[in-house]
Amino acid sequence: MKPVTPMVGAGSATAQAGRSRIMSQFGGLACQASVPPTGTGCSRVGCGETATVRLVLRHGDPAYDYCDLDWPRVTETLRARGLDVTDTTGNIWTVRAEFGHWEIWQSTSSGIYYALTSFGGVGVSVHAFLVGRLRAGMLAAGAGQGQRRKCARYI
Repeated sequence: MKPVTPMVGAGSATAQAGRSRIMSQFGGLACQASVPPTGTGCSRVGCGETATVRLVLRHGDPAYDYCDLDWPRVTETLRARGLDVTDTTGNIWTVRAEFGHWEIWQSTSSGIYYALTSFGGVGVSVHAFLVGRLRAGMLAAGAGQGQRRKCARYI
């Protein structure tokens, strides 16, 4: 009778340990998204758009900045490689608690956040790839509605 050898397929413990060893060799993998400095251009060669997301892959390495058009492709590629991007600009649950009268959700296909509400019967929508930008857009929408109401009283 032959001795049983441990499984070494893709899902086995041996394979998992091997992948962990490889990943720790390259240590410092961050995959963190944040807001780029104002006016930063997209990192994709040939793209002339303004960046809306900054990606840091490894601590100490240069950051990559992406526009709204290129960011979904970047996140899709990272997910296909088993990597998750951490949004460092905020927590969606905190924003939901802060803005209880807004309906907020995230698209599973694109990763974009959407927020809807109405001010005095006027529908307002805000969208962003980062929680911090979504919150800022929601605050701006609320402030804009307050300004319109103030102006309307004096007309």
